[in-house]
Amino acid sequence: MSLHTEVQPIPLDAVGFAVSGPLSSETISSFKKANYLFAARSISPSSSGLNLKEIEAILSSDLGLVILQPISESSSPDGALGKQDAAFAIKEAQGCGLPSGTQIWLDAGNRAPSDLLDYAHSWTQAISDGKMSPGLIIGTNGGLGVEEIDSLPFQGFGRSSESAGIYPARGFCLFRATGTDAALAKAPYQRYAVQPDNLGTVPTWVSGHHEAIVPKPSPAKPFWRRLLNFFLALCLFVAGVIAGPSLKQSSVYQSIVKQLQSTKDEAPTGDVKKPPVVTVPPPLAPATVKATAPTPQKPVPPQPAAVVKPAVTTQAKPAPYGVVQVASLDTEEAAEALVKKIADQGLGTSTIKHFKQKRGLPYQVQQGPFQSLSDCQAAAQGLENKLGLSPLIKRTTKRRGL
Repeated sequence: MSLHTEVQPIPLDAVGFAVSGPLSSETISSFKKANYLFAARSISPSSSGLNLKEIEAILSSDLGLVILQPISESSSPDGALGKQDAAFAIKEAQGCGLPSGTQIWLDAGNRAPSDLLDYAHSWTQAISDGKMSPGLIIGTNGGLGVEEIDSLPFQGFGRSSESAGIYPARGFCLFRATGTDAALAKAPYQRYAVQPDNLGTVPTWVSGHHEAIVPKPSPAKPFWRRLLNFFLALCLFVAGVIAGPSLKQSSVYQSIVKQLQSTKDEAPTGDVKKPPVVTVPPPLAPATVKATAPTPQKPVPPQPAAVVKPAVTTQAKPAPYGVVQVASLDTEEAAEALVKKIADQGLGTSTIKHFKQKRGLPYQVQQGPFQSLSDCQAAAQGLENKLGLSPLIKRTTKRRGL
């Protein structure tokens, strides 16, 4: 691959598109013009793998690359199938020159939790052994329980539906966004957005840029050529030694020596410039200072001691823990409708944050700030139970020692 690839964190509020088949150059250009920043390419042994020409077209268009892998079709996926799927994903990634640390996302879909424990253990272990970074995308049924998810070495979590069946403790950093672009209706795709999870981590993508062309050094001269140059130099040296005495006796050499001697013995003619005379001014006489008698100072009467009042300390209020991010929407009308719906259900007051940017979802509905994590969790649980939403808890204060 003529491109230099590296793993980098995805910028916040970036929006990408997910497809399940190969991408043509025209399709990549269309998504790039629609201000999408990364392509999430889905691979599986039964459908299609990665193509080196396709990967170069994506990275050359200044788009990031994210790898998704759905579970192979099976009535009971076990550990052997998980190891087999992971081996296919690693082979495809390394075959296209993707660097170590590339994040590969396991799309659990709507599998039941009891079906995926052995599969997920084998898959994550194989991905980690292949020097890749495993991630998990959760569907409606969740795929795994919360305890099983926390026990597996996933580096991040995403959700492929509006209401995920399982809510991990660290939250989601990759989620499916609503809405489509009319200009891209012919290409079946899904929109994915990025935001930090509760631990402040974001997913990563593979980016690429062209390597600098370093000129090759010129080849060394052959040995016979260097030997010939040495022989010619030796011949010139011997000729100078032999012709040296006869050269001194020649009339040309004697005339040159006499001319040099006559030039050396001649005195310089012309006016000789005298050095300038520098006059030094006489030193100044020391100034006389008249002594004056000190002015008598009036005695200062003693001042009464100041009364020190005890300082009144006021205990500062603790900083709020964080806010609850309810949803990110495309239009202000949709955000206002969601705020009214939350108020009608008696779930508190919500605010709308507007981000002026060309990419991402510009309108974000929030609740808070709340003073503690339990308050944030209670608000998020109420929104999930009554409205079926999947809010995110965003911490606004830094932890001590970090």
